[in-house]
Amino acid sequence: MKPEYVTPATAKSEAARMKLTRDNIDTLHGWILLNGNTVVISEQMTGKPRTGKVELPLSEFRKMAEWFLKPQRVKVSKRRTSNGS
Repeated sequence: MKPEYVTPATAKSEAARMKLTRDNIDTLHGWILLNGNTVVISEQMTGKPRTGKVELPLSEFRKMAEWFLKPQRVKVSKRRTSNGS
């Protein structure tokens, strides 16, 4: 049987998220965990006590991630002429 692949972002239901091989990822400075319909982001150095934690509904986290990854038009400032105008 061919394996099925899905990302945490495309796992739309609790049942689909339960099939993921991992529900978390950690880095040197923190970790993120899918916990049902909630995302937990924690600041915690490896081997040290946690220093901060945020819990968000999955729907809100998705909105933030979409904004973070969406290309945006860059503001272009007008150049000043040599006379300062």
